[in-house]
Order: sequence, then structure tokens, then C-alpha cells
Amino acid sequence: MELRRRALPERRRHAGAPVRPTAEPDRSEPARAPVRLAAYGRGALGRRLRRPPGHRSAPGPRSLLGILLQRLTTTGGARVEHTIQALQGTAAFAGVSEAALAFLLERAAVVERRAGELFFAERDFGDAFYLLERGRVDIYKTREGVRRDIGSLGEGECFGEMALLSATDRSATVVAATDCVALELSNRALRRLYRRDTAQFAMIMMNLGREVVRRLRELNDRLLDQAIAKGRADRLTDPAKTA
Repeated sequence: MELRRRALPERRRHAGAPVRPTAEPDRSEPARAPVRLAAYGRGALGRRLRRPPGHRSAPGPRSLLGILLQRLTTTGGARVEHTIQALQGTAAFAGVSEAALAFLLERAAVVERRAGELFFAERDFGDAFYLLERGRVDIYKTREGVRRDIGSLGEGECFGEMALLSATDRSATVVAATDCVALELSNRALRRLYRRDTAQFAMIMMNLGREVVRRLRELNDRLLDQAIAKGRADRLTDPAKTA
């Protein structure tokens, strides 16, 4: 049986009833230009950018979102898109979509270290990797109580990805050579991206894998050069080897 919706009678104003004045829109503040959020979905990033002026959140860990919001409100010209594009220019996030990066930024944290402070030590449990935004770090191993330097990394380079890829403990110690600021991305955030967008997750994993292979090749070349130099030095100091 078809149900028909009955039209409600129009409400009429009785004669002599007072007319309520219509509230005029408040034009004391100029209209604000909308922030482009189409590429970032409707998650926490969009909600936080739409908060009214003067809103203050409860204090919490220093996240990358907090820094982005501070830049948006203090500089006026800074854009979230600029940070996304900067990340796309790094080896770890080359080819990754803006939407996937925004999803990770919502779950990222900013870590600061002063010169001489550790990011992590050898044999620590590894559940995150880092992208260095500012500063320089040194990487080394300890054998028989002696520090063996492996190399150093600068701005835009990542570290800590080997433990993440191999699901093992940290293979080396990373210490801040100068005052550093780094973006920390946890294994949990990457797993959530995997469930959301497998293709973008695979792109990040391939990028990290390429970085590991590149560094291993550089380390092998350096060790070979050291072995050749040591062999030449031994021949010069030991007459028996030159005969």
C-alpha cells in the first residue's frame, strides 16, 4: 500500500502579532579565504584546520600537525601543500600521493634532539623510522667497547628503516651530530596506511628498500677501499710481503 505524505498547513501569522526582527549577519570581521582540504580527506587534519580562531587544544605531544597549524596562523603564506611537496621530494616518499602523505602526517610526530643526544641505540627495539628535517646525525656500531663510525646523514634523509623492514632490533646507534629536528613515523601508522591504500604503502616500502640497498653498496665500497689501503700500507711496512 502506497503511503502518501500529507502536506503540513502553512503557519500563518495572526493579525496584530509582533514581527520578530531578522538577525543581520555579523560583518565586523572580513571573510577568511578557505583552506584547500580536498586532497586531504575529512580526517583530523581537516577538522583541526577548520577550528575557529582563538581555539586552543589541550597540551600534548609535539606533532607535525601542530607545527603546520602554527605556520598557517603565524606566517599567513605558509601552506600545508608546501610541506607535502617537500616530503615528495625526499627519497623515502618519492611518488607517494598527497592524500597518503596527509594521512601519515596526521599520525606523525616531531622529535627534537640536541647535539650529542641519541635518537636510538644499537639493539634497541625498532618500531619507527625517521626523516631528518634539520641537522645532521652520525651512525656507528660498538665492537669490544670501541666505536666504529659507519657514516652520517643530513637533511631530507631517513634512518631507522632497516629495523622496520626486517622486524629486528636496531643494527646501529644514531646520535645527533648537531641540533636536529626529525619526523617520526611509526610502524603502526604504516600498517594503517596499508589497510587504507596498499599501493601507496608498497611505494613507501620500495623507496625504503632502495635506500637500504644504496647505503649497503656505499658501505661495501668504503670497506673495500679501506682494505686496499691497508694492504698497501702492510706491504710498505713489511719487507717480507714485498719480496
